Amino acid sequence: MPPTRWFAFKARVLRLLGVQVGHQTKICGDVKFYGGGRISIGSHCWIGIGARFYTSPGADVIIGDRCDIAPQVSFMCGTHDIGDADRRAGSGRSERISVGCGSWVGFGSTLLGGCSVGRSSIVAARSLLLGRAYRADSLLVGSPCQIKRSLEGETGNNDG
Repeated sequence: MPPTRWFAFKARVLRLLGVQVGHQTKICGDVKFYGGGRISIGSHCWIGIGARFYTSPGADVIIGDRCDIAPQVSFMCGTHDIGDADRRAGSGRSERISVGCGSWVGFGSTLLGGCSVGRSSIVAARSLLLGRAYRADSLLVGSPCQIKRSLEGETGNNDG
């Protein structure tokens, strides 16, 4: 199936499989869903080629309306506590991930469990978001991710 075609068909199939997909959302090819957590994708979103969703029961991925998720973005709800010297990967745990309405997550970024991206934010390509809340209208950059600047009040008009 072509990666950037058959969007309505893919959305119908995903809905049958339990993924919540909003109106006019376009999910490209090679997107993978793993685990038993709930996945909710809002309306008018774009999910790029090769995005990955790793969930667990009770650790959901929630994407708001009008979000753009670039290719190769990973949502990783699960992790481990630090174990003892005998085995450093201690007890497993999972946490929810959310992306606020109107946000854009750049190519190859990774969002870890407990991460909450505020509305209308931009996550730069290849960023790593740790398990914390990031405020709305922010440009988030780096690994680990930091707020580079506020986007509040910007209209997106670059006519300049």
